[in-house]
Amino acid sequence: ASTHPSEMTGDGLQAWIELKRPTLSESLTEAEIGDVEAAVVVAKEAEEAGQDAGEALVARGVVTETQWVSMLAARLDLPVATVDSAAVAADAAARVPEKLARRHNVLPFKLVQNRIYFAMSNPLDATAIGELAEECGAIGLMVASAPSIRRSLDRTYDALTSAQAAIDAFGLMDDSGDFEAGSSRAVVDESSPIVQVVRQIITQGVRKRASDIHIEALEDAVRVRYRIDGALTEAIRLPAKMASPIASRIKVLADLNIVERRRPQDGQFSIEVDARPIDIRTSVVNTIHGEKVVLRLLDKTQSIIGLENLGMPADVVQRYLSVVDVPVGMFLCTGPTGSGKTTSLYATLTEIQDDTRNVVTIEDPVEYEFAGINQMQVHEAGGFTFADGLRGTLRQDPDVILVGEI
Repeated sequence: ASTHPSEMTGDGLQAWIELKRPTLSESLTEAEIGDVEAAVVVAKEAEEAGQDAGEALVARGVVTETQWVSMLAARLDLPVATVDSAAVAADAAARVPEKLARRHNVLPFKLVQNRIYFAMSNPLDATAIGELAEECGAIGLMVASAPSIRRSLDRTYDALTSAQAAIDAFGLMDDSGDFEAGSSRAVVDESSPIVQVVRQIITQGVRKRASDIHIEALEDAVRVRYRIDGALTEAIRLPAKMASPIASRIKVLADLNIVERRRPQDGQFSIEVDARPIDIRTSVVNTIHGEKVVLRLLDKTQSIIGLENLGMPADVVQRYLSVVDVPVGMFLCTGPTGSGKTTSLYATLTEIQDDTRNVVTIEDPVEYEFAGINQMQVHEAGGFTFADGLRGTLRQDPDVILVGEI
């Protein structure tokens, strides 16, 4: 039985929304936040833009994530869901479709006496609560930050688990037929098993925050590995006969020649994952067991990390800045794939960029866009190389030049 207004069915939605509670301004004042009026403006602008108010306040440095969650829980008289440290109840997650949970960024946290308790960053979202109550019946509300909910959703709903149905469907296809003969249909038809498997591989890579995805044709299987924090970890093994159709599907996406298998090919395409635009660089090479595909994932929605957050000791940061601030000379940033070269250079640009300097970058591809910086995209197929960009830039009175590759 319900013991709190936040424990409801669809009939109790309006009563919950209309409960008398402290205003945001009053809660911020009680929490002893410095500039309350400015904070209220930030929250209002975020809500009008369809963004999470708490996330906006944290990004502006008005409050910490922990402060916001505690303040929201006190304001709404709701418990806090410790989604980062506690596992989601499997029976609760099984009752809630992933699309519904991600659409409203809510987490089915636990199931108690047939009531699903949802962790929400905005427990006053009437649309979300209405859809959750319609889908699940009896629900309860809890509080958590928007980023922590997204992280937990990525752990809870594994895209590769849902890919199993498509893998099984592929296994039921006619083994006697030539898969390549029908590849033009199989790799384009959005309902085909191959298209779904490729989509789920990329989706899980993005959710795992992988920098690269390796899809390798072995003698008896197709191995999929993600590079996360610099290390490759195996994610799944697929039937060996899926190797060629998967490579063909990715070639179609990257506008490569699906017939050419002897020479290496490079391409690029874009895809949307969880409403985030992802740019993907593609490299395909032939091996003795088939083609190997490597996908470099570039999420342009991720914010640039500052130098202070790269893990450098404070004294090292000072010495580093003293080097990059020198007006003449060359600074090399080297390291293996996924080691953080681009992240470090972009963090450096944020430190040295100001209106007194003409900063130019030559990149392939442009991973993040900076306001006030002239960024050039290399296009070798069109005849514009790094050398061409550098030669042209030197005639543009530059103060700082970032060259992606030498």
